[in-house]
Amino acid sequence: MTQLTTLMFGLCLLCCSCAAQKQSPAASVESLPKTLVEKMDSIGFPETWVGDWIGALSIYNAKGLAQEIPMELQIHRTDSADRFTWKIIYGEDKVAGARNYELVVKDREKGEYVVDELNSIALECYLIDNKLFSWYVVQDNLILVTNEVNGEEMQFEVIAGSQIPVSTTGGTIIEEEDVPEVDTYPVKGFQRASLMRRR
Repeated sequence: MTQLTTLMFGLCLLCCSCAAQKQSPAASVESLPKTLVEKMDSIGFPETWVGDWIGALSIYNAKGLAQEIPMELQIHRTDSADRFTWKIIYGEDKVAGARNYELVVKDREKGEYVVDELNSIALECYLIDNKLFSWYVVQDNLILVTNEVNGEEMQFEVIAGSQIPVSTTGGTIIEEEDVPEVDTYPVKGFQRASLMRRR
């Protein structure tokens, strides 16, 4: 598996994208009563992230920008209060480039969620200060994915590298102080997208 293929595979695994089989029309936040909007704000994610997010994904390596492709993230309500579509589309072909998953609310108070790929893979996600994190390993590649929304813009980032340490240092005693052993892991690629919401 080439580096770029591995990065895109990791991106497709989580990069947070879902699509449910049944969708309920998502009401615009502006059209909702003020009291309901305030209640939604107190609930926060994922209700306030509903919409179609559109932009371009930039893929970088050590030499700089390697590739740029169109990207969409479609988040919609379903008939279940605890499940949301989370559909990512890469490239111009919206059929071949689609990755259909579901985002499942696991524990709102603890900020715990799951991306269900509907194929036996379920990835744990964690919401901290309005930023969604997922950290996982696939085929010896360590991948960190984040999504963060500020107003009508979403920042999407992926950091990918090998699970095999590039170096191990420490693990000794210096001046009677135990120095812990530290493994350092290589970063092989980075991806970033700025997506704007279209309701």
